[in-house]
Parts: sequence; C-alpha cells; structure tokens
Amino acid sequence: MAGKSVSDNTDSDGSRPFGEPGQPPGFGPASITAVRTLPELAWTLRELRRRDARSRVAREISFRELAATTGWPRDAVRDYLTGQTLAPIDRFDTLVILLGAGPAERRELAAARDRVADLQLGAAVALDAVRLSGQSLVAREAEVAGLQAAVKAASTGSGGVMFLCGEAGIGKSRLAEEAARLAGEAGLRVLRGRAATPSVQFRALSEALLSVLRRSRRPADPDLLPYYPALSRLVPEWRVGLDARPEDSLVVLAEAVLRLCVAVGRQGSLLVLEDLHDADQDTLTVVDYLVDNAPDEPFLMLCTVRAQPSAGLDLVHAARSRRAVTVYGLHRLGDEAVREMAGACLDIAPDQVPAPVCPCTWRSCWPGWSGTGCSCGRTGPGPSPGPWPSSCRSPWPRR
Repeated sequence: MAGKSVSDNTDSDGSRPFGEPGQPPGFGPASITAVRTLPELAWTLRELRRRDARSRVAREISFRELAATTGWPRDAVRDYLTGQTLAPIDRFDTLVILLGAGPAERRELAAARDRVADLQLGAAVALDAVRLSGQSLVAREAEVAGLQAAVKAASTGSGGVMFLCGEAGIGKSRLAEEAARLAGEAGLRVLRGRAATPSVQFRALSEALLSVLRRSRRPADPDLLPYYPALSRLVPEWRVGLDARPEDSLVVLAEAVLRLCVAVGRQGSLLVLEDLHDADQDTLTVVDYLVDNAPDEPFLMLCTVRAQPSAGLDLVHAARSRRAVTVYGLHRLGDEAVREMAGACLDIAPDQVPAPVCPCTWRSCWPGWSGTGCSCGRTGPGPSPGPWPSSCRSPWPRR
C-alpha cells in the first residue's frame, strides 16, 4: 500500500479531497458528536482514512483495497465512504476498525451512524403519507395488556419470559417494538438483537449486548468480574487485558448474560431477541437457561419465533410445557380489523378505506403489512386500476 505521498490529496478512487470549502474543521470527539447527516458522516470517515495513512506513513487505503480485504463490492465501499449510502451496522463497524479507530472512537462513530439512520428514517416518514401514522396495533389488546403487565412486574423486581409466535409478517416485530417502547417509558434498559442464520454463533446475543455497550462503559459491578472471560465471547473488546482464556461453559455464559443485563439496567432491563427460528443451537441453550432463571431478577426477556418447524420453536414448546413462559400465538386479522389498521395507517376513517381492500385482505397485497408485496404483483395501496386479480385471495406469499 506504499507508493503515494500522504500529502497528495488526489485520490485515484475519485473520492472527494479533504479541505474543500464547507468542510468542518478538525477531527476528534467533538466533530464525531456533531455528526447529523450522511455527508458529515462521510467526512468523518474521510478524516479517519487520512489519519490512518499518516500513522502508516503511506498513502490512503483505496476503495479497491478495502473491497479486497472485506469481500464487499468496490462500488459499495465507494458509496459508504463518499456518503452515497449509509453502511449497514456490521459493515460500518468493520470499516471503522479497518480505518484505525480506537475502542472509544468506535463507540462514538457507532452512535453517530445510528443518529444519521434515525434522522433519515424520520425524514422518510415525514415524506411518505402512507407511513405517516406508522403501523397501528389493531386487535392485539390481549398481547399489549400482557406486555404492559410483564414490563411493570420487571420494573418492580419480578422478571419473566414471553414468546411471540406466528407466521412471517403477522406482527411479531411490531409487538416487540411496542414492548421496547413500554419498557423505555418504565425506565427499563432495552437490549435488542436478531438472529439471522444458524451458522453465525451468538449473533442475536452479541447484537443485543453491543447495542447498549457501544454507547456506555463497562458496568462497574464487582460481581461481574469473574464473568468477564465468558462475556468476552460476545464482547470482543473485553478480551483485552484478560489473563484467563474465554470461558467455554454455556451455563457460565448464560449466567454472565443474565448478570450483565441486570447490571446495565438500574430499574430493570428488557432483552428482545427476534427470529429465534434462525438462531444457532448455542444461543438457544443460553435462552433456555434464561427462561428458568429470569423470574428471580428485574429482567424481562421477549423472543419472537416463526410458527414453523425449527429448534427455536421446539424450545418454545419445551418451555411452555414447564410453564416457565408466557406464549402468545398471533393469528391473522379479520377483514374489519384489517380495514381499521389500513385506515389508521392512511390517517382516514375505516369506512373510507377503499372497498377492494377487504376482498384482497391487504395482508398479502400491502407491503406496509408484510413487507413483501403480493404474489399477484401489486406493490402498494391506492385506487384499484381495475378488477383485482383472483391470485390476491391466495395465502400469504412465504418469505
């Protein structure tokens, strides 16, 4: 990677040179904290890239070299670093590590990236009339009441575990969002992660812990000290300075996760783990331990699982047979409930919702409901251009 002078501010990748008019001066914690927009975040990454080059007394690492190191498309790397696209969380974290950011800077940069994402989402909602009101909770009174009671109990020191089961797009994640909102209002600390594939060990647990720890320091709880070697399997930066090797016992790891979740929440904590049908077996072993030990702590765990054969669903059945958890099986809404939900999202009265909605049931043909669209090819709500295809009445398209 040698060969180009550090003082040469041209870039063969075509990225914007530093020092052009309008760029904020200086790079450091204050400039990272001030980031609010995608161009500002791109400028911060540009400065990080320049500093890395100075430290190596070499030219800046190129988009092509970053693409070769990460295995990502070169165009994607270019878009991330020039502010064309916001990098996904995992790729952003990898980028800042490759560009030489220290642990404290990585936390600040992760928070800056989340701010940009939140502001982008807010702008999109404001511009999109269909999403203006968000997805309304309709005909889920029993589930919401159960969540409210569980959050209240956790805030007073009596924890528990809840599972939300149902087919894809039925509303599990929407209820998980409601649980997080209720927990936040009650003063509970919310940790949230999602499983993606059984081949990635501890994905949901690591994401949940890092979602909180990247913005805060390690809890100053002496009771956690013996568990740092185990927790270092989920929080890599905690491996630094440890004399002992990471603890291999899943029981010790599960107890460590429980103690850490309790430690980070002064008034209790909520751990949300989504898509456990895609979780690895080690994650499920930890979850099974938490099921049996959560009730004695100010700790609530909420998990979502698809109602299809999987190791995650087997865990739900086993825990339910022990009467150790509360399980809500979510069912599709009836036509009147669908009409009410559609009206709430469109900010109109239910009786003003177009008549074709109910025959089509919108559960298949409105992406705002399932996130996928319909197998008939219809991609959004609005006045029907003609007779709705008979295929709209077919069952939900599977994802």
